[in-house]
Amino acid sequence: MQLEQLIDSLCFGVRDQLTSLALKEKKRESVDRKTVLAQVDTALETLETTVAELDTILGPSAAPGGPANASLEEVTRRLREEAEIARRVQARLRSQETENPAADIADSPGVENQ
Repeated sequence: MQLEQLIDSLCFGVRDQLTSLALKEKKRESVDRKTVLAQVDTALETLETTVAELDTILGPSAAPGGPANASLEEVTRRLREEAEIARRVQARLRSQETENPAADIADSPGVENQ
């Protein structure tokens, strides 16, 4: 679990670094591009090393053609699909809450119907 959280943090950190770099360059602000890209490169190397070590310890994480062997485009497509599913679920939950908020309260544990 801790390893998963560290990897998530690493990925989000890379995203934040690249987003910040892009915004600063778009605004024509002074930015040390070389330093930022070196940090991103180090993060990628760390991720690759971690994956290689885990594969050595645990064995390959997926059969040929599985997520571990998917192209960047395929992984991106799959993540976008998952994000779209999550967005639809959240929208459905919000619409259900606004349609009948009293029913949600009455159905809650510890609340008696009167």
